Amino acid sequence: MSFLHTQSCECLKSELLLFDIPPTQTTIEESNWIHYKPISSLTDNSPIEFVVPGNGEDYIDLAHTMLNLRVSIVRKTGSVSAEVRVRLVKSRDNFALMDPDDVYKIQIDEANLIVRKVKISPSIQISHAKTLMKTTAKYPLTRVEVKAITMHSGIHGETIDNIILGQLPKRIRIGFVENKAYNGDKKLNPFNFKHFNINFLCLYIDGIQIPSKPLQPDFTKRNTYIDAYHTLFSGTGIHFLNDGNDLSRSEYPNGYCLFAFDLIPDLSTNALTHWNLIKHGCVRLDVRFAEALTSTVNCIVYAEYENILEIDASRQVIIDFSV
Repeated sequence: MSFLHTQSCECLKSELLLFDIPPTQTTIEESNWIHYKPISSLTDNSPIEFVVPGNGEDYIDLAHTMLNLRVSIVRKTGSVSAEVRVRLVKSRDNFALMDPDDVYKIQIDEANLIVRKVKISPSIQISHAKTLMKTTAKYPLTRVEVKAITMHSGIHGETIDNIILGQLPKRIRIGFVENKAYNGDKKLNPFNFKHFNINFLCLYIDGIQIPSKPLQPDFTKRNTYIDAYHTLFSGTGIHFLNDGNDLSRSEYPNGYCLFAFDLIPDLSTNALTHWNLIKHGCVRLDVRFAEALTSTVNCIVYAEYENILEIDASRQVIIDFSV
Protein backbone atom coordinates (compact mmCIF):
# COMPACT_ATOMS: atom_id res chain seq x y z
CA MET A 1 0.00 0.00 0.00
CA SER A 2 1.16 3.53 -0.70
CA PHE A 3 0.03 7.14 -0.61
CA LEU A 4 -1.43 8.51 -3.84
CA HIS A 5 0.99 11.47 -3.68
CA THR A 6 4.12 12.06 -1.62
CA GLN A 7 2.81 15.42 -0.38
CA SER A 8 -0.46 13.94 0.85
CA CYS A 9 -0.60 13.91 4.66
CA GLU A 10 -2.59 11.71 7.00
CA CYS A 11 -5.98 12.99 8.10
CA LEU A 12 -9.03 12.22 10.18
CA LYS A 13 -12.47 11.70 8.71
CA SER A 14 -14.81 14.63 9.27
CA GLU A 15 -16.98 12.44 11.52
CA LEU A 16 -14.08 12.39 14.01
CA LEU A 17 -13.45 16.16 14.03
CA LEU A 18 -15.68 16.78 17.01
CA PHE A 19 -14.36 20.22 17.96
CA ASP A 20 -13.99 21.97 14.58
CA ILE A 21 -16.44 24.25 12.78
CA PRO A 22 -16.73 24.73 8.99
CA PRO A 23 -14.44 27.36 7.39
CA THR A 24 -15.77 30.42 5.54
CA GLN A 25 -15.13 30.90 1.81
CA THR A 26 -13.86 34.38 0.80
CA THR A 27 -11.81 33.81 -2.37
CA ILE A 28 -14.50 33.47 -5.08
CA GLU A 29 -15.97 36.92 -5.68
CA GLU A 30 -18.46 36.13 -8.45
CA SER A 31 -19.21 33.66 -11.24
CA ASN A 32 -21.35 33.34 -14.35
CA TRP A 33 -22.21 30.95 -17.16
CA ILE A 34 -20.80 31.57 -20.67
CA HIS A 35 -22.29 29.90 -23.76
CA TYR A 36 -19.95 28.75 -26.55
CA LYS A 37 -20.88 27.59 -30.03
CA PRO A 38 -18.97 24.88 -31.94
CA ILE A 39 -16.11 25.74 -34.29
CA SER A 40 -17.03 22.98 -36.76
CA SER A 41 -20.13 22.31 -38.78
CA LEU A 42 -22.66 19.76 -37.61
CA THR A 43 -22.65 16.80 -39.96
CA ASP A 44 -23.50 13.13 -39.59
CA ASN A 45 -20.03 11.75 -38.89
CA SER A 46 -17.81 14.70 -37.99
CA PRO A 47 -16.83 15.33 -34.35
CA ILE A 48 -18.18 18.36 -32.51
CA GLU A 49 -15.44 20.71 -31.30
CA PHE A 50 -15.61 23.66 -28.92
CA VAL A 51 -12.91 26.23 -28.13
CA VAL A 52 -13.03 28.06 -24.82
CA PRO A 53 -10.57 30.98 -24.92
CA GLY A 54 -8.56 31.60 -21.78
CA ASN A 55 -7.73 34.87 -20.09
CA GLY A 56 -5.65 35.91 -17.12
CA GLU A 57 -8.50 36.92 -14.83
CA ASP A 58 -11.21 34.27 -14.78
CA TYR A 59 -10.85 30.62 -13.82
CA ILE A 60 -12.82 27.92 -15.65
CA ASP A 61 -14.91 25.65 -13.41
CA LEU A 62 -14.83 22.40 -15.38
CA ALA A 63 -16.78 20.54 -12.70
CA HIS A 64 -19.84 22.65 -13.52
CA THR A 65 -19.51 22.64 -17.31
CA MET A 66 -22.62 21.53 -19.19
CA LEU A 67 -23.37 20.45 -22.74
CA ASN A 68 -26.67 21.37 -24.36
CA LEU A 69 -27.78 19.64 -27.56
CA ARG A 70 -30.90 19.92 -29.67
CA VAL A 71 -31.29 16.61 -31.45
CA SER A 72 -33.84 15.39 -33.96
CA ILE A 73 -34.68 11.88 -35.10
CA VAL A 74 -35.37 12.18 -38.83
CA ARG A 75 -35.76 9.85 -41.75
CA LYS A 76 -32.54 8.96 -43.51
CA THR A 77 -33.48 11.26 -46.40
CA GLY A 78 -33.36 14.31 -44.07
CA SER A 79 -30.51 16.81 -44.31
CA VAL A 80 -28.19 18.30 -41.69
CA SER A 81 -27.01 21.91 -41.90
CA ALA A 82 -26.09 23.46 -38.56
CA GLU A 83 -22.93 24.69 -36.96
CA VAL A 84 -21.29 23.74 -33.75
CA ARG A 85 -17.69 24.64 -31.04
CA VAL A 86 -14.12 20.09 -26.41
CA ARG A 87 -14.27 17.32 -29.03
CA LEU A 88 -17.24 14.95 -29.07
CA VAL A 89 -17.55 11.95 -31.38
CA LYS A 90 -21.07 10.67 -32.00
CA SER A 91 -21.75 6.97 -31.63
CA ARG A 92 -23.10 5.05 -34.58
CA ASP A 93 -26.86 5.21 -34.97
CA ASN A 94 -26.94 1.40 -34.69
CA PHE A 95 -25.82 1.81 -31.08
CA ALA A 96 -27.59 5.00 -30.06
CA LEU A 97 -30.95 4.57 -31.82
CA MET A 98 -33.60 1.87 -31.49
CA ASP A 99 -35.34 1.58 -34.87
CA PRO A 100 -36.54 -1.91 -35.91
CA ASP A 101 -37.50 -0.66 -39.38
CA ASP A 102 -34.13 1.06 -39.96
CA VAL A 103 -35.63 4.20 -41.50
CA TYR A 104 -34.46 6.86 -39.03
CA LYS A 105 -31.20 8.52 -38.06
CA ILE A 106 -30.03 10.94 -35.36
CA GLN A 107 -29.52 14.53 -36.46
CA ILE A 108 -27.80 17.09 -34.22
CA ASP A 109 -29.41 20.46 -34.93
CA GLU A 110 -27.70 22.63 -32.34
CA ALA A 111 -24.96 22.37 -29.73
CA ASN A 112 -23.85 24.68 -26.93
CA LEU A 113 -21.09 24.31 -24.36
CA ILE A 114 -22.08 26.15 -21.19
CA VAL A 115 -18.96 27.02 -19.19
CA ARG A 116 -18.93 28.52 -15.72
CA LYS A 117 -16.25 31.19 -15.33
CA VAL A 118 -15.24 32.33 -11.86
CA LYS A 119 -13.72 35.64 -10.79
CA ILE A 120 -11.10 35.06 -8.11
CA SER A 121 -9.73 37.46 -5.53
CA PRO A 122 -6.61 39.24 -6.97
CA SER A 123 -4.49 38.20 -3.99
CA ILE A 124 -5.28 34.54 -4.69
CA GLN A 125 -4.43 34.93 -8.39
CA ILE A 126 -1.04 36.43 -7.53
CA SER A 127 -0.40 33.70 -4.97
CA HIS A 128 -1.27 31.01 -7.54
CA ALA A 129 1.08 32.53 -10.13
CA LYS A 130 3.99 32.69 -7.66
CA THR A 131 3.43 29.18 -6.34
CA LEU A 132 3.11 27.78 -9.87
CA MET A 133 6.70 28.87 -10.55
CA LYS A 134 7.86 26.58 -7.73
CA THR A 135 5.56 23.58 -7.98
CA THR A 136 2.71 22.11 -10.01
CA ALA A 137 -1.01 22.70 -9.75
CA LYS A 138 -2.66 19.48 -8.61
CA TYR A 139 -6.09 18.22 -9.62
CA PRO A 140 -7.45 15.05 -8.00
CA LEU A 141 -9.59 13.10 -10.43
CA THR A 142 -11.61 9.93 -10.71
CA ARG A 143 -10.31 7.87 -13.63
CA VAL A 144 -12.75 5.48 -15.25
CA GLU A 145 -11.91 2.26 -17.07
CA VAL A 146 -14.52 0.17 -18.89
CA LYS A 147 -13.89 -3.42 -19.94
CA ALA A 148 -16.12 -5.80 -21.90
CA ILE A 149 -15.62 -9.56 -21.53
CA THR A 150 -17.42 -11.87 -23.95
CA MET A 151 -19.24 -14.89 -22.49
CA HIS A 152 -20.33 -17.45 -25.06
CA SER A 153 -23.74 -19.08 -25.27
CA GLY A 154 -24.29 -22.49 -23.67
CA ILE A 155 -22.26 -21.90 -20.51
CA HIS A 156 -23.64 -22.16 -16.96
CA GLY A 157 -20.93 -20.06 -15.35
CA GLU A 158 -17.64 -18.29 -15.85
CA THR A 159 -14.58 -17.48 -13.78
CA ILE A 160 -12.87 -14.43 -15.24
CA ASP A 161 -9.32 -14.04 -13.94
CA ASN A 162 -7.46 -10.74 -13.87
CA ILE A 163 -10.32 -8.50 -14.93
CA ILE A 164 -8.28 -5.88 -13.05
CA LEU A 165 -4.51 -6.26 -12.75
CA GLY A 166 -2.38 -3.53 -11.17
CA GLN A 167 -3.81 -0.57 -9.27
CA LEU A 168 -7.02 -1.65 -7.57
CA PRO A 169 -10.11 0.49 -8.21
CA LYS A 170 -12.07 2.20 -5.47
CA ARG A 171 -15.37 1.05 -6.94
CA ILE A 172 -16.54 -1.55 -9.46
CA ARG A 173 -19.89 -1.81 -11.22
CA ILE A 174 -20.79 -4.93 -13.19
CA GLY A 175 -23.59 -5.50 -15.69
CA PHE A 176 -24.48 -7.99 -18.40
CA VAL A 177 -25.87 -7.15 -21.84
CA GLU A 178 -26.44 -9.06 -25.06
CA ASN A 179 -23.43 -9.07 -27.37
CA LYS A 180 -25.49 -7.94 -30.37
CA ALA A 181 -26.82 -4.95 -28.45
CA TYR A 182 -23.34 -4.03 -27.21
CA ASN A 183 -21.94 -4.04 -30.75
CA GLY A 184 -24.86 -2.02 -32.12
CA ASP A 185 -28.23 -3.32 -33.26
CA LYS A 186 -31.17 -1.00 -33.85
CA LYS A 187 -33.54 -3.70 -32.65
CA LEU A 188 -31.82 -4.03 -29.26
CA ASN A 189 -31.11 -1.71 -26.33
CA PRO A 190 -27.38 -1.60 -25.37
CA PHE A 191 -28.35 -0.36 -21.89
CA ASN A 192 -30.77 -3.20 -21.20
CA PHE A 193 -28.84 -4.91 -18.40
CA LYS A 194 -30.63 -8.24 -18.03
CA HIS A 195 -30.16 -10.65 -15.12
CA PHE A 196 -29.75 -13.74 -17.36
CA ASN A 197 -30.88 -15.80 -14.34
CA ILE A 198 -27.69 -15.16 -12.39
CA ASN A 199 -27.72 -17.18 -9.16
CA PHE A 200 -24.16 -16.59 -7.92
CA LEU A 201 -21.78 -13.64 -8.17
CA CYS A 202 -18.76 -12.49 -6.20
CA LEU A 203 -15.37 -10.87 -6.60
CA TYR A 204 -11.99 -12.04 -5.37
CA ILE A 205 -9.32 -9.44 -4.66
CA ASP A 206 -5.98 -11.17 -4.15
CA GLY A 207 -7.95 -14.23 -3.07
CA ILE A 208 -10.19 -12.38 -0.61
CA GLN A 209 -13.87 -12.84 -1.40
CA ILE A 210 -16.09 -9.75 -1.76
CA PRO A 211 -18.72 -9.71 -0.41
CA SER A 212 -17.92 -12.15 2.37
CA LYS A 213 -21.12 -13.99 1.50
CA PRO A 214 -21.57 -14.34 -2.28
CA LEU A 215 -24.61 -12.79 -3.89
CA GLN A 216 -27.07 -15.59 -4.63
CA PRO A 217 -30.14 -13.99 -6.20
CA ASP A 218 -33.07 -16.00 -7.51
CA PHE A 219 -34.71 -14.40 -10.54
CA THR A 220 -36.71 -17.50 -11.52
CA LYS A 221 -39.29 -18.65 -8.95
CA ARG A 222 -38.84 -16.96 -5.59
CA ASN A 223 -37.70 -13.55 -6.91
CA THR A 224 -35.33 -13.10 -3.98
CA TYR A 225 -32.71 -10.64 -5.13
CA ILE A 226 -32.75 -7.96 -2.43
CA ASP A 227 -29.03 -8.43 -1.63
CA ALA A 228 -28.12 -7.77 -5.25
CA TYR A 229 -30.44 -4.75 -5.39
CA HIS A 230 -28.93 -3.46 -2.15
CA THR A 231 -25.49 -3.17 -3.78
CA LEU A 232 -26.85 -0.19 -5.77
CA PHE A 233 -26.94 1.62 -2.41
CA SER A 234 -24.00 0.17 -0.47
CA GLY A 235 -21.73 0.34 -3.52
CA THR A 236 -22.62 3.83 -4.73
CA GLY A 237 -22.22 5.94 -1.61
CA ILE A 238 -25.92 6.54 -0.86
CA HIS A 239 -26.22 3.80 1.75
CA PHE A 240 -27.89 5.12 4.94
CA LEU A 241 -28.48 8.51 3.29
CA ASN A 242 -31.80 10.23 2.70
CA ASP A 243 -31.34 9.70 -1.01
CA GLY A 244 -32.19 7.17 -3.69
CA ASN A 245 -31.51 6.19 -7.29
CA ASP A 246 -35.07 6.38 -8.69
CA LEU A 247 -35.00 2.62 -9.21
CA SER A 248 -37.51 0.47 -7.34
CA ARG A 249 -36.92 -3.11 -6.27
CA SER A 250 -39.50 -4.39 -8.77
CA GLU A 251 -37.80 -2.53 -11.64
CA TYR A 252 -34.34 -3.88 -10.81
CA PRO A 253 -34.57 -7.24 -12.68
CA ASN A 254 -36.22 -5.66 -15.73
CA GLY A 255 -33.22 -4.18 -17.49
CA TYR A 256 -31.52 -2.49 -14.54
CA CYS A 257 -29.63 -5.46 -13.08
CA LEU A 258 -26.30 -3.93 -12.04
CA PHE A 259 -23.96 -4.93 -9.22
CA ALA A 260 -21.90 -2.26 -7.43
CA PHE A 261 -19.03 -2.80 -4.99
CA ASP A 262 -17.32 -0.11 -2.89
CA LEU A 263 -13.79 -1.43 -2.31
CA ILE A 264 -12.66 1.33 0.09
CA PRO A 265 -12.33 0.19 3.75
CA ASP A 266 -14.29 3.18 5.15
CA LEU A 267 -16.86 3.15 2.30
CA SER A 268 -15.82 6.68 1.32
CA THR A 269 -15.72 6.29 -2.45
CA ASN A 270 -17.82 9.43 -2.93
CA ALA A 271 -15.89 11.49 -0.37
CA LEU A 272 -14.01 14.54 -1.66
CA THR A 273 -12.30 15.29 1.65
CA HIS A 274 -9.54 12.69 1.61
CA TRP A 275 -7.76 9.97 -0.37
CA ASN A 276 -7.19 6.36 0.53
CA LEU A 277 -4.09 4.21 0.36
CA ILE A 278 -3.37 2.93 -3.15
CA LYS A 279 -3.29 -0.85 -3.38
CA HIS A 280 -2.15 -3.11 -6.20
CA GLY A 281 -3.30 -6.62 -6.95
CA CYS A 282 -5.68 -8.59 -9.14
CA VAL A 283 -9.45 -8.93 -9.27
CA ARG A 284 -11.30 -12.08 -10.27
CA LEU A 285 -15.00 -12.41 -11.05
CA ASP A 286 -16.99 -15.58 -10.45
CA VAL A 287 -20.51 -15.70 -11.92
CA ARG A 288 -22.97 -18.56 -12.40
CA PHE A 289 -26.36 -18.87 -14.09
CA ALA A 290 -29.41 -20.95 -13.18
CA GLU A 291 -29.83 -21.80 -16.86
CA ALA A 292 -27.33 -21.98 -19.71
CA LEU A 293 -26.93 -18.77 -21.70
CA THR A 294 -28.99 -18.88 -24.88
CA SER A 295 -26.95 -16.17 -26.61
CA THR A 296 -23.53 -14.56 -26.41
CA VAL A 297 -23.37 -12.05 -23.56
CA ASN A 298 -20.95 -9.25 -22.72
CA CYS A 299 -19.94 -8.68 -19.10
CA ILE A 300 -19.35 -4.93 -18.67
CA VAL A 301 -16.90 -3.95 -15.90
CA TYR A 302 -16.93 -0.25 -14.95
CA ALA A 303 -14.01 0.55 -12.62
CA GLU A 304 -13.20 3.86 -10.88
CA TYR A 305 -9.71 4.83 -9.66
CA GLU A 306 -8.24 7.64 -7.57
CA ASN A 307 -5.59 9.52 -9.51
CA ILE A 308 -4.08 12.97 -9.83
CA LEU A 309 -3.32 15.31 -12.72
CA GLU A 310 -0.63 17.99 -12.39
CA ILE A 311 0.07 21.06 -14.55
CA ASP A 312 3.29 23.08 -14.38
CA ALA A 313 3.98 26.73 -15.21
CA SER A 314 4.57 25.94 -18.90
CA ARG A 315 1.15 24.21 -19.01
CA GLN A 316 2.59 20.73 -19.42
CA VAL A 317 0.30 18.01 -18.10
CA ILE A 318 1.64 15.25 -15.83
CA ILE A 319 -0.45 12.21 -14.92
CA ASP A 320 0.28 9.30 -12.58
CA PHE A 321 -1.26 6.64 -14.83
CA SER A 322 -0.75 5.35 -18.36
CA VAL A 323 -3.19 6.05 -21.19
